[in-house]
Amino acid sequence: MALLEEAVDKAKKAGRSVTAAKRALALAGELVTIPNAGGLRSTEILPDPERLPAARRAVNAALVQLLRENASPP
Repeated sequence: MALLEEAVDKAKKAGRSVTAAKRALALAGELVTIPNAGGLRSTEILPDPERLPAARRAVNAALVQLLRENASPP
């Protein structure tokens, strides 16, 4: 997520659209509340683990897209 946030900042500075990346970050951010109880209370940390793969795919796709765009001249 930190890599995606960095790519979003760079893309915004270059005037590129970051809508999909912002949605991916929001999706991932909704999964876990920080700070949390931690420890053995994994169901409290991640109450809906079924959402994790979709969030992971969204973050990955957005990161790949932005990295490709940021590597190419506008």
